[in-house]
Parts: sequence; structure tokens; C-alpha cells
Amino acid sequence: IVSQDQAGHIKGWLDEDGCGSDMKLLYRASRDGWGSSNFHEKCDHQGPTLTVIRCTGGYIFGGFCDTAWSSDGGCKSSPKAFVYTLRCHSGLVPTKMRLKQRNTGWAVSHHQRRLCIHSGVTVGLFQPK
Repeated sequence: IVSQDQAGHIKGWLDEDGCGSDMKLLYRASRDGWGSSNFHEKCDHQGPTLTVIRCTGGYIFGGFCDTAWSSDGGCKSSPKAFVYTLRCHSGLVPTKMRLKQRNTGWAVSHHQRRLCIHSGVTVGLFQPK
């Protein structure tokens, strides 16, 4: 999904917070299914996660959460959470966007019928009914 250069940006951002480590692919929608249940089956209770999203226009963005996903509902704290863009419609350089300190208490939303929601709804994937 990402080039070596883009992966380097992500690794640098994770290293800034002491979160860089070997990663393994937990979930890939094209392989594991597009439903929220597929996401939660693979990602719940797995520790910190990096979400990478590539949409049909080729834009690449996502988020990092240092709190394990769950399906129990509600917002969760994630002090090191951030969202990012690697390739966007406006042509911005790869950019990491941190939460405002006062918002870390609801950095991510955990819900069994949603794939992943970072920073409230800054980055959200929802399954249609």
C-alpha cells in the first residue's frame, strides 16, 4: 500500500514517540473482508496499531493508536495517537497531525459496528447498513 519512502515517514513518526518497532499486518480488507466484524476479529486486543487507508483516488492516509482496539463501545484515551496523510488531493507533503492535549481522552472510538475511528471522526471507516 505504501512506498519505501512513505514507510520511512511513518517509521520516523512512530520513532519520535518511542513507538517504532517491528510491525506485522493484522488486517487487510481485500484479504480478510470489508466488514467491521472482520476488522475487530483481527485487530481487537492486539496492542498499538497503525491504520493505513488507500482510497480509490490513490490517496493514502490513516492513524496510529497506542491503545488496543476493542468492540466495547465508547471513546478511549490514546496519548500518543495521531492521524496522518501521505498522499492527499491538495498535494501536501506527508504530514503527521497530533491531537490537542485536551483531546487525548477521546482519541479513538471503539464500536463493534465501525471499523476504526481516530480522533473522533477525523479518520473514520464505517460499514454501511
